[in-house]
Amino acid sequence: MKLGMLMTSSQPLKKIGLSRQNSKTHTKEALKKISERSKGQNHPNSKLTEEDVLLIREYYTNKTYNQKEMSKMFKVSYSLIQKITQRVLWQHI
Repeated sequence: MKLGMLMTSSQPLKKIGLSRQNSKTHTKEALKKISERSKGQNHPNSKLTEEDVLLIREYYTNKTYNQKEMSKMFKVSYSLIQKITQRVLWQHI
């Protein structure tokens, strides 16, 4: 379809507008349900369990292992261990 046809004909513009209106984002309630299902170990990309997170925090508090050692132990990045110990991530635990 040519660009000139889009501007002169109201039919294609109307369809485009309807398409945009139909692709609204999720409601707040739906987003809350989605985020609850995808928290922590329920998230499909999660490499850690809730027990792992509790262990990481315990090791950090007791100074059993440093963050670098824990990142190798749990096979995750150093920055992930940092964010867990600072409670930036896994706040719900």
